[in-house]
Amino acid sequence: DGKIVAVGGAGIGYGDFGIARYKPDGSLDENFGSGGKVAINLRTYEAQDRAYAVAIQADGKILVGGNSVATAALVRCNIDGSLDPTFGSGGKLLLNQNGVPEFPLYAIAVQTDGRILVVGSVGFTLVSGDFALYRLNANGSLDTSFGAGGAVYTDFDGEYDIPVAVAIQSDGRIVAAGQARRNSSNNTDFAIARNNANGSLDGTFGTGGRVTTGFSYSNLAYAGSVRLLSGGRILVGGSSSHAFALGRYNSDGSLEPSFGTGGQAEFYVPGVGTQ
Repeated sequence: DGKIVAVGGAGIGYGDFGIARYKPDGSLDENFGSGGKVAINLRTYEAQDRAYAVAIQADGKILVGGNSVATAALVRCNIDGSLDPTFGSGGKLLLNQNGVPEFPLYAIAVQTDGRILVVGSVGFTLVSGDFALYRLNANGSLDTSFGAGGAVYTDFDGEYDIPVAVAIQSDGRIVAAGQARRNSSNNTDFAIARNNANGSLDGTFGTGGRVTTGFSYSNLAYAGSVRLLSGGRILVGGSSSHAFALGRYNSDGSLEPSFGTGGQAEFYVPGVGTQ
């Protein structure tokens, strides 16, 4: 209907999930929450909660993901902004598998069957961390037919890996993109993983389902978005130090040579930081 939903942090110290809904003209939608705004505390005490991702279901309900303290968190709101009691515990869900620290959920995608995919980092420290991909049933429970008990962790053989974008192909395969840090260095590359619909890594993509791409302008490359194109091609955008960076890939994960220079493009705007 043209309305716009934005999420982030709200309150003193940004301690709650903040959700705002705007009309197409940019004014706050008074039919949502309180004057167009909703603040959600994920716990029974004051904690550091912040939202990073949002997705709208086909029925209009709103999924919002982020973190609560050091735990991945997800909420679902009804169209009017109230919490949906049929999801998780009173509309709220905290993900902490096997006692492993799990940090922000950065992206959400909803399958055509209503199941929910979320991506974030697992076991993140300065020296470790992997892509974490979860699939949930429509009620927020983990889908045990996916990966190991609903979760898939992917290591790019670097010091830490962070996924911040996800997309679902028409054949059900899942593409997640973010960054991977090379071993024993501060250098980071675009990182892309493709998983089959059951969560296993797709062996027809890159090396064992994984692709990393460095950029010439800088040793610090971060992927921030992914788009699926015709013919199974994949477009990934992000930054390379102070330059915008793009990579376009064939369905098998190889760079598409007809795009930019060998499949890569960088755009530098002097004096302007980019990401």
